[in-house]
Amino acid sequence: MWHASIAYHGRRGAPIADHLARAERALRGVGDTDHEWVERGTIAMHLRRRLSFAEQSAAGLVMRDIRGTPEAVERLAAVRQWLPPGYVE
Repeated sequence: MWHASIAYHGRRGAPIADHLARAERALRGVGDTDHEWVERGTIAMHLRRRLSFAEQSAAGLVMRDIRGTPEAVERLAAVRQWLPPGYVE
C-alpha cells in the first residue's frame, strides 16, 4: 500500500480538496488510483492506495503486521522528531 499523510500545520481551514491535491502529487505515478481511499484525522489527512498490479508482481505477496515488534519501535524512533507533542503510539 502507498500512503501519503498531509499535516494541516495551520491549514485546517483549507478545503479538503487542497490537502488531497497535495497527497495526490506525492503519490503521482505509483499505485492503483482505482483502489484508493482518504481518511481525515485530527492532525492530518491521509491518502492510501493499493499497489498496482505491476508493483504487486514485483513485490510478491506481502502480508505482515509489524505492530508491537522491534521493527515497529525502530521505525517509530526514526520519525519521532517530526511527530506532534503528546503523540501516543
